[in-house]
Amino acid sequence: MPSEFQRLKDEVLALVSGAPNQRLRPHEVGKGLAHKLGVSIHTVQDAVKDLAMNGQLVFTYRDPTSYIEMPAPGESRQPIS
Repeated sequence: MPSEFQRLKDEVLALVSGAPNQRLRPHEVGKGLAHKLGVSIHTVQDAVKDLAMNGQLVFTYRDPTSYIEMPAPGESRQPIS
């Protein structure tokens, strides 16, 4: 049975992968899931960071905005060392 944290990570991945261009701004992910699931924004941020550390999400910057995205096809999904 998946842990609560794993379920949260699955929700983050589902939200981002279902977004236009598979890209969302960090606050859209944090506030949306925190409210929907009844968890703190910090818990959602921890889930996003964990997914990024494991190569399942990437942070991108398009001046002046940052995004959370699914990795592009062929992009390395190796964990960050």
